[in-house]
Amino acid sequence: MLKKIYLVIGVLIILFSLSITNSPICQSVKNNNSYNLNLNGNIWYVGGNGSGNFTKIQDAIENASDSDIVFVLNESSPYYEHVFINKSINLIGEDKDSTVINGNNIGSVITITKDNVTINGFTIEKSGDDYFNRDSGIFLLSDDNKITDNNLIINQYGIFFLSGKRNIIINNTINYNEYGICLYDSSTENFISGNTLESWTFDFNIYIRKNCNNNTIFNNILTNYDGHGIYIYESDDNNISKNTIIDCEIGISLYQSNSSVITNNYFQNEEDGLFISQSTRNIVSENIFVDDGLFIYDSFNNEVTNNIVNGKPLIYLENISNKTISDNPGQILLINCENIIIQGKNIINTNIAIELWGSNNCFISENNLSWNRRDIYLHDSDFNVIKDNEIKIDKGIIFMQTLALKNCIGNKIIGNDFLINHDYTYIKLEKSQENLISKNTITSIPEEIAVRLILTKANNNTVEKNIFNSAAISLSISHYNTIDNNIFNCGCIQIHWSMGNKISDNQITANFDVCGIPMEGSFENIICRNTIEDCNGAFLLTDSLRNVIKKNNIINCGNIPALFSNSLRNKWWRNYWGHPMLRPKIIPGEIRISRYYKPDLVIPVFNVDLFPKQIPYIL
Repeated sequence: MLKKIYLVIGVLIILFSLSITNSPICQSVKNNNSYNLNLNGNIWYVGGNGSGNFTKIQDAIENASDSDIVFVLNESSPYYEHVFINKSINLIGEDKDSTVINGNNIGSVITITKDNVTINGFTIEKSGDDYFNRDSGIFLLSDDNKITDNNLIINQYGIFFLSGKRNIIINNTINYNEYGICLYDSSTENFISGNTLESWTFDFNIYIRKNCNNNTIFNNILTNYDGHGIYIYESDDNNISKNTIIDCEIGISLYQSNSSVITNNYFQNEEDGLFISQSTRNIVSENIFVDDGLFIYDSFNNEVTNNIVNGKPLIYLENISNKTISDNPGQILLINCENIIIQGKNIINTNIAIELWGSNNCFISENNLSWNRRDIYLHDSDFNVIKDNEIKIDKGIIFMQTLALKNCIGNKIIGNDFLINHDYTYIKLEKSQENLISKNTITSIPEEIAVRLILTKANNNTVEKNIFNSAAISLSISHYNTIDNNIFNCGCIQIHWSMGNKISDNQITANFDVCGIPMEGSFENIICRNTIEDCNGAFLLTDSLRNVIKKNNIINCGNIPALFSNSLRNKWWRNYWGHPMLRPKIIPGEIRISRYYKPDLVIPVFNVDLFPKQIPYIL
């Protein structure tokens, strides 16, 4: 008799187990490939027509206890709710593509304040957009939670962690949010894996900020057409590995973040693949960069090994002296190096071909650098020679430099051939002194004149014997430079808020669209022995005083070759004005007084070249 009772009980257990295995809950979990869900609690149903089913998710949560299951049917979807979870429950949707929780563009859609919560199988959409309230698809303020197999779309933040620890975010699709995943304020030891994040935001797919340490970002796919894939700020010891980061402006940025491991990732992005700024002791290894690469800014003691750029090795040297680079590299970065020779290399389609930071007395010669966003970048690097390189560019980012010198002294840029076919790409000297730019050819492919050499806050530099084709020079807050003996075939020299510069023996021709030498807010410059021909005016002075303009040839520059506004006390002397003149040359101008809401008061005035030259100077 007892054996029969045990047999009946055994059969009932088997039948019950089979019914549970084929239940909608287990089938939902199976379909969504969820991980380690605890399905041992009571089950509370939401939606549909079942007896005792709740109509609202929040009502079911209020009745549930820790370890219970709230199962949401897609029959009554979408659910227009703001769900607040303060119990360790499993919130499971029947189907992640059709079980929708919609926040109606107000506040956070789901807020979790209790540990050990599972969210699985939903589309969570349309949070509010209040940045300061951190409106999110899921606003997470607790630890040890699992967010698996959900769609989070069109939220301010897809998932926002506030001091959350040991949470698991797996296999979610997180698209079209302002921020995808944000870890903030000591959110540590979280595991983010297998997610797909895509957006067109100027912000970040994954944002890690403020002491968010020891997190793992593993095997995700990230795309952000207008911003960053991953941005890490003031957070250390994170592991970023085996991610695919494509079509972002910048793939990964580290800023003031140390001792992280970035390994085995695939990068293919519009600007930089990996940008490291003011960060140290990071390990960058075994990454593949395609049409982008690594950029280092003010960062030292990082370990960069075995990375590939466009199928070739990334050469990273730090604290190395007296070396000739013999490899065929995809990219070269020198940090605190001395006497390095880079010669005869062919580097194409990277974010930056050659970077020198704090590196001196290096020789960069006879390289072919083509179609890179930046070609050569020097920062705090002195007495280097950049000579006889061929540099072509046609796909720079807006306001990107093909050659940049920042805080540099005594470098020589000689005999290079720059061919620039991009509207906003240029050569720039910034806060750099006593550098020589000589005998280069700078050709701008577009027919319109473009500024191709910019000096800003750069003093005592020499620009001489260069050829500019459809290209201009701009001096901005730059003093005591020498611009001498250059040829401008359709170009000009612009001077803004600069003093003490000497502009001499240049030929500016065939520029019918703009003035040959416009000047604004500039003082005590000497402009002499230049030939300005076939331009739309030779000189235009605005708010500029005590300049000397003498012995220039001004030929075929319109009916008014020189004009000024609020620019008295300039000296015009012995210029040739295109034909013999037996009388002084009158130079028209004005004093313009602003009267705020009334029209400006304009007073006509003039300057005079008392003794104009009768025949052209032979220069």
